[in-house]
Amino acid sequence: MKKKAVILFLLASALFQHIYGNNNLRIIDPMNPWRDFPAFITRTDLTITPKGSFMEMGIYLTFSTDPDEFDTTMQLEAIYNFNLPENAIVTDSWLWIEGEPEKALILDRWTASAIYEGIVERRQDPSILTKTGGNSYELRVYPLRSNMPRKVKINYLVPANWSSSGVTVSVPLEFSQIGTTLAKTIYLYAQSDDHWGTPVLITDTVSEFTPYSGEEYPANYQSTVFYNKKNCIIGFNSPMEDGLFINKFEEEENEGYYELVVLPSAVLDVDQPKKICFLVDYKGSEGEIASIIKNTISNYMEETDSFNIMISGIEVQKASEKWLPANDSSINLAFDSFENFTNSYSILPTLIAEGIKFTGKEGAILAISDNFDINSSKQANQLIKDLGSYMPWPVIHVLDLNQYNYHTWMGGKTYYGNEYFYSLLTRQTHGNYVSLRNGKNISLNLEELVQSASGFINSFDLYTTLDQGFCYSRYNSGLTGSTAYLNRPILQTGKFNGKFPFKIILSGVYNDVSFSEEYIIESDKINISDSIAQQIWSGMYIQSLEQSPASNEIIGEIINESIENRILTRYTAFLTLEPDMEPEIPEENEFIDDRPIAIGLEEESASLSHFSVLAYPNPFTSSVTFELEIPQELSNVKASLKIFNISGQLIKIIDLSKYQVEDRVKITWDGKDDSGNEIEQGIYIVRFVSKDITKTLRIIKIR
Repeated sequence: MKKKAVILFLLASALFQHIYGNNNLRIIDPMNPWRDFPAFITRTDLTITPKGSFMEMGIYLTFSTDPDEFDTTMQLEAIYNFNLPENAIVTDSWLWIEGEPEKALILDRWTASAIYEGIVERRQDPSILTKTGGNSYELRVYPLRSNMPRKVKINYLVPANWSSSGVTVSVPLEFSQIGTTLAKTIYLYAQSDDHWGTPVLITDTVSEFTPYSGEEYPANYQSTVFYNKKNCIIGFNSPMEDGLFINKFEEEENEGYYELVVLPSAVLDVDQPKKICFLVDYKGSEGEIASIIKNTISNYMEETDSFNIMISGIEVQKASEKWLPANDSSINLAFDSFENFTNSYSILPTLIAEGIKFTGKEGAILAISDNFDINSSKQANQLIKDLGSYMPWPVIHVLDLNQYNYHTWMGGKTYYGNEYFYSLLTRQTHGNYVSLRNGKNISLNLEELVQSASGFINSFDLYTTLDQGFCYSRYNSGLTGSTAYLNRPILQTGKFNGKFPFKIILSGVYNDVSFSEEYIIESDKINISDSIAQQIWSGMYIQSLEQSPASNEIIGEIINESIENRILTRYTAFLTLEPDMEPEIPEENEFIDDRPIAIGLEEESASLSHFSVLAYPNPFTSSVTFELEIPQELSNVKASLKIFNISGQLIKIIDLSKYQVEDRVKITWDGKDDSGNEIEQGIYIVRFVSKDITKTLRIIKIR
């Protein structure tokens, strides 16, 4: 099989990179949070290190505000909301205090939030990093003054993009594309060795990193990129051999973690020639889409494969009247044959019809379009009927580039643009429909569609074991259920117990033929990793737990795994404090099932005998029961339970005067405030208040 140079692989991946989300930086006065101040990123530094199947990314940001805007003694708070790629694993947070970096603690989210809010009230230095959604995060830093910028670091792991020739990762340029940007240059630092080779930087050109000998960052290469670039990729040589890469970390003798990367087509030595007719109906930037398609063909089609290209115009333009071999000469000639690769209008129906007539049953069609004119069921059904005259149809794949918000409601579902038509077309031809609304960039979506054109393995199973032992707790990415595409890498992480060699058994059904192949990797072919392999496994384990229905048991396991392995989750937080500051963490901070527990119970006035306040279940989802043992001393004393949110607002008062003293009183609260509104998830403070005593406990609402 033809092996392309890593540069070509990187060029294809570099084009039209997707910005993962709209990052946002606000600087506010925490005492008057409605007032915003100018927000700047004055410096951005990125570190990139290959770590097995993942890449480790370090994001260093310096926040500041306008020194001429207000009193330099005013203490402000920076609030930074950002998104990370899918499957990212956040492993650390740092805050620079008086010029020195301080590493964060990891605590359950509600304890960390309470500590942070209390510290802000006392005007000391903290930062807190929380996960606010599937890929969304929030970092809060205090204090920030106009003459005192604050530097922070966010560390995360992200799955790398693998091929037989290169391993790449997108550079998150969006981290500096927020606020009123001052810094125009982003400083890049990479750590590599002979195993991964000299890193390569891909923007609209290709350049190598230069040696770095500084001590500030863990790196041996450096480069720079302008913040306003749309695309930026860093790539390394692929250490994959014969379609396989594996490393291990032994936590104890003969026990530990492993990472495995498998490229099925290379391992199984299956060369299924592809024939793809690319249909382009696009009104965007000509240079971008042409380069993406050209480099995708160069890198993901072999010389034994065939292609053709058809483009919308006053009439359909064709690169050729026959199939072209996917070699460099034919690819260059095909793209040079088009004067204009895009057009200001669409003839999508005609283009599809011409593609079907040319392709027949010989190959597949890959339609790339930003058209949104076929947006009703009547139009879509009529077009499907008209195209039926060109039967038999080939397999048709669609990459939908329309990102307009125009949508229609049909059959109980919302369809955007041509989505209803594309869904019908691809379903009837057994193709794949992919939209940019999936959060991936054009290049990655196109690569995956071309990879899928090689066919896939049904009932696929990737089984791993040891020659003297076993593997277990495996987590995969790159699989769709029990289906594996021949040219799409599979990443697996798991645990092992025993002695190597390592055994891999690939089983499945390809072209209606069942197979089972065994491969043995000797110990000297296995790379040695460090404890980062354990963090990768832990991160994927936590992600699997987060997809399960929430229960106290599941949440407790997530929190315990998170704290033990420093993995940020929706239920934990990274909290950075001043070096000499010790947080007061209640020992009772446990997450249990239905047993009563007084979480964070504090006595705020003179204690009385036989008094207790319990809450269960805690955390709770819809309702919580308070159990109070009220002593004789409080007989005929007016008392109440007052419930506050974390901001200190009183949301509920429960009058206790109707309950008899000396009894163990049980009161169930339905989780609604005094206005009858259901409270949001989060931490709440419950206070028992009477003339002689005040008691406080903390409860947690989850969904």
